[in-house]
Amino acid sequence: MQIFTIFFYALTAECPVERFSEIYYNDRRKGMRLMTKDIKMLAIDLDGTLLHDDMSISPFTADILKKAWTKGIRIVFATGRMFCSARAKLLPLQPGDIPVVCYTGAWTARLESQQVISQDGISPELAGEILAFARDREWKVQTFINDYAYMAQPDPLEQEYSQYRIRKTIYTGEDFYHPAETVTRMIIVEKNLQKRDNIRKFLEDRFQDRISIVYPERIFIDIHKAGVSKANAIGVLAARWGIRPEQIAAFGNTENDISMLRYAGHSFAVANAEPVAKEAADKTIGSNNEDGVAHAIATILKL
Repeated sequence: MQIFTIFFYALTAECPVERFSEIYYNDRRKGMRLMTKDIKMLAIDLDGTLLHDDMSISPFTADILKKAWTKGIRIVFATGRMFCSARAKLLPLQPGDIPVVCYTGAWTARLESQQVISQDGISPELAGEILAFARDREWKVQTFINDYAYMAQPDPLEQEYSQYRIRKTIYTGEDFYHPAETVTRMIIVEKNLQKRDNIRKFLEDRFQDRISIVYPERIFIDIHKAGVSKANAIGVLAARWGIRPEQIAAFGNTENDISMLRYAGHSFAVANAEPVAKEAADKTIGSNNEDGVAHAIATILKL
């Protein structure tokens, strides 16, 4: 009924055809017309969304992003990566000293100056409790402190995710299980999905509202302080810039993107996204390897 009403309105003198062409889609969650001219901010995930499978950013995507910046659009890259790793990927784009949301929202810092805008994490006491369980159950776990990754000792599984890192892991033996500083994030690596689900359930039952857990991709269990999310991080930036959620377009592919896909007025999952991300998004676009994000941005902003 609502779609018919919009179509009828478009054919009347109240809404000229050229204005109707600005209606990009009808938001199934809010039941409101979303106009492309209202977009002022883009929130974009990196791995599996903007980046190709080989971790590259295509010349076409780089060109579209530059056109968006030239048009005055705020672009926030929101990733699960460490800041140093995200920074290495984004500096070649030369976007200026823009904020980058890393660690799924636990750390926001400026790209060029590396100035930390916000930082949150798990207290040493809580991290120690989780690590004690990890040691007793022989879980393969890592911690991230001050943008460095730590483990008790080397493990062959590190090869599975070395492409996401530019800094070598620091091995600290027994001291690993007794962190003295705030832990930005903890990761448990487990290839078996059933075991991953069991670990997640145990931790969520045991620690309840003290932690937040997401599956960022494949073999990882990400553990953050409760309340940490991409949505909360981009929401803080949007508020500073006077931008409303309905003026934001978000792009993602996994569970750790769901919060921002639901927060943004316009949300898109790439074709290669996990089912949970597609369900949270308003629309499915081309895959990461097809530059789906760049093509969508070009359409939305009429670049």
